[in-house]
Amino acid sequence: MEMIRHILVPTDGSASALAAAAMAGLLARNCKSRVTIIVAHSDAAIALPGLTEAALPGSTPFNPFPKKAARKHFEAAANEHVVPAVKTALGTVPGGVGVAQVWGHTAEEICNYAAANAVDLIVMGKRGGGKFKRLLLGSVSSHVVAHAPCAVTLVA
Repeated sequence: MEMIRHILVPTDGSASALAAAAMAGLLARNCKSRVTIIVAHSDAAIALPGLTEAALPGSTPFNPFPKKAARKHFEAAANEHVVPAVKTALGTVPGGVGVAQVWGHTAEEICNYAAANAVDLIVMGKRGGGKFKRLLLGSVSSHVVAHAPCAVTLVA
């Protein structure tokens, strides 16, 4: 078996994702691996009428902020609220911790990032943001397990 040099930790900030980050931190310390936290945003969150209004007050359901401004807002919110909690859950990582934010179909973007960045292992939560998100996007973890270019560990 090859060494685990690069671990990818997809996150949405859920309890399951934070448990996965803690597991990834343990693995990274034991394998002296580097970790990349990835926040994969769905364009559907910007495109849905009314959802942009909730996230960006002042927009209207049928005239949302331009996509670039909305993306910037969501990325800043992730950097402020989600990423610090994941870094805390990871703990000290000998190989260092990077952060990536991507846009598109959440599960596909996680797999694409893993393929393009020599990821050896994806460690992610089994369940994420909630029933509405699962209904809208399908099971992200199921898609990643089926399509990832590397091993995947799911954490409950």
